[in-house]
Amino acid sequence: MSNLPLVAFVGRTNVGKSSLFNELLGVQRSLVADRDALTRDCIMETLDLEKGQVVLVDTGGLDRESSRDPIDQIFLEQTWAFLAHVQQVLYVIDAGVGLLDIDKRLMARVAEIGVPIALVWHKSDLDEEFCFERESRALPYADQICTSIRHKETLSDLLAFLEKLSLREEEKPAPLGFGFFGRPNVGKSSLANALLRKKQMLVSDQPGTTRDFVSVPIDINGQQLSLIDTAGLWPQFQKHPDMFERMIYYRTIVALKKVTVAVLVLDASVGITQHDLKILKILEQHRRGLVIAINKWDLLDDSERRLFQENLEYQCKAFAYCPMVPVSALKRIHLRDILTAVVEVLESFQATVSTGELNRILEMLLKNHQPPLSGKYRIKLRYVHVVDTHPLTVMVHGNQLGSLPQHYKKYLRNGFCRHLGLVGIPLKLQFRTTKNPYQPTSD
Repeated sequence: MSNLPLVAFVGRTNVGKSSLFNELLGVQRSLVADRDALTRDCIMETLDLEKGQVVLVDTGGLDRESSRDPIDQIFLEQTWAFLAHVQQVLYVIDAGVGLLDIDKRLMARVAEIGVPIALVWHKSDLDEEFCFERESRALPYADQICTSIRHKETLSDLLAFLEKLSLREEEKPAPLGFGFFGRPNVGKSSLANALLRKKQMLVSDQPGTTRDFVSVPIDINGQQLSLIDTAGLWPQFQKHPDMFERMIYYRTIVALKKVTVAVLVLDASVGITQHDLKILKILEQHRRGLVIAINKWDLLDDSERRLFQENLEYQCKAFAYCPMVPVSALKRIHLRDILTAVVEVLESFQATVSTGELNRILEMLLKNHQPPLSGKYRIKLRYVHVVDTHPLTVMVHGNQLGSLPQHYKKYLRNGFCRHLGLVGIPLKLQFRTTKNPYQPTSD
């Protein structure tokens, strides 16, 4: 996000902050539903304008002080701390409801922080008399803007205001990213906060605290990456009857497509569950680089750790190619090992391989372990070449490859990864049988 100005949408719950945020970006970035207190984290995205860029921030409703939900209190504390670092607040008022006393109290508190405030009278088309004419003149804010999602031409004033704040930066490629994935309440947000060394993500013992993915920049040994924290992933929620639960599932899949490396977080105190294995399959299907982080490692004694590792190696035999790192977010144990593993997988993900090198490795693998027989004849592997990169996909050509058993395909895959030094990469092997020119064809 660099030095671009942070511009935050702020206001009461359900006044349309997320709808405006999404409309300006042109994508469904924040969760939007007819449900109170849907947004919890501060969600940031860069908005491209004609003259420059700003970083838009969507925040949750600040009118939750009386809530008895402990998560709301954590959210409020972190949001107020975050607002001290933004350059501009866009305070959103529901024009159909008008200015409430709670709005005045919240605006006064924002003013105490010292952040400039502009008022956004949203849903202004819902009231014929429109309270802006009655109430805006009594407010001490020079910048007051009327908007409506239904009449999108009203957004032009808001875009013009943002244009004045924007800065032009040298265009850079999007930073590589890694993200934390896993079941609810395994410690994904705690690990993210521990790596960032600040309370950026909401953390609570209650499952489902995080509802949407949050992306923040992080520097690892001078390399700028993006770190994404995601909601707990329940694979069965893809077909859940509740639209809200399906939205959370699909938002997590969107986050998965944005990262280069997925870090699956396991709860050492619970063990490996069937849900964990299903999530692993999802990560593999999307062909992300993979790291497995075993959180809450400090809660196990030596015998429990040995048993966990044996069980992990047995149940995750197909994922032996990825680093498995025991950590503790609470005690800050082995956090550096996660970053080391992520960087190692990123390097493998970006590795380039020549056709000559691949064929030398194939020749070596065939010499050490010949393919099995198929009937009277031995299966022949003739040559290999690169089909795709990032991640690596190679094509193996030969005879009778349809009869090649799975254990030999696994031998080839592991051999290529080992000799190429690939770590955490879902190397894909494709097989194509060479057509026999002397085989008779039917007319």
